[in-house]
Amino acid sequence: MIIIIAEMKFQSVNDRDHVLKEWMASEVESHKEPGIIEYRSAIDLHDPLLMHVLEIFTSEEALITHHASQHMKTLASKIGHIKTEVIAKAFQGDLTPFDLGKLITPGTFSGERGNSAISVTVA
Repeated sequence: MIIIIAEMKFQSVNDRDHVLKEWMASEVESHKEPGIIEYRSAIDLHDPLLMHVLEIFTSEEALITHHASQHMKTLASKIGHIKTEVIAKAFQGDLTPFDLGKLITPGTFSGERGNSAISVTVA
């Protein structure tokens, strides 16, 4: 099992709203994937520019399949241009740290344009 806990910090409410619109469509598709146990997001009650994300996958292979899915590629192409700071932690099994850095690279969220304004810090 792979557990990912992430925070996404947006520059503006407009950016957040654009990402949320696209994210929600992708979240619906993610829930249909057989290797996903949980896939949820929520805006912070105290900071409207902060989104919390929880993703739980059955395996590393399920995570790889998820990121390779068409709906995730579509999501990246629609939000990859928005400057967003992401801090992500990943755990394997019973909260054993998992090296998310081997799967999340600078090009992961580049989309069709080949570049990305999304900065991901793997904690």
